[in-house]
Amino acid sequence: MNSAVCFDPGEVPEEWDAQLRFLKATLGRAMREGSHHIVVFAHHPLFLRQPDEEDSWAVIPTERRHILMDLYKENGVPTVFSGHWHRNGNTKGRNLELITTGPVGFPLVDDPSGFHRVIVGESSLDHEYISLETG
Repeated sequence: MNSAVCFDPGEVPEEWDAQLRFLKATLGRAMREGSHHIVVFAHHPLFLRQPDEEDSWAVIPTERRHILMDLYKENGVPTVFSGHWHRNGNTKGRNLELITTGPVGFPLVDDPSGFHRVIVGESSLDHEYISLETG
């Protein structure tokens, strides 16, 4: 998902509308076809700690955050992976797990550089953070 548009569509409002149409069509098709796993990958996290937290440089603003969260709930999305925060985080809110992965190169806190590995099985979806510092 192009979360830069979701974060601030001010210069490209038609892209926000196009993004919503894309998500509705794609997620709806996945639901209708009985996909085993429906997840979203985005740059900006929806929230860091709780769905109703204040807007900040790090999260999609509340107005569009709730539109997206409602869309995800309607379409059976249990997990969203994101970055942008330059640190690791894992939180839940409104039946949605949000996994935020720190950067490979420049963490803003003591989190190690690394990446998330997502392991998709027929009936499971697991993830783990792989630190580049510990191997």
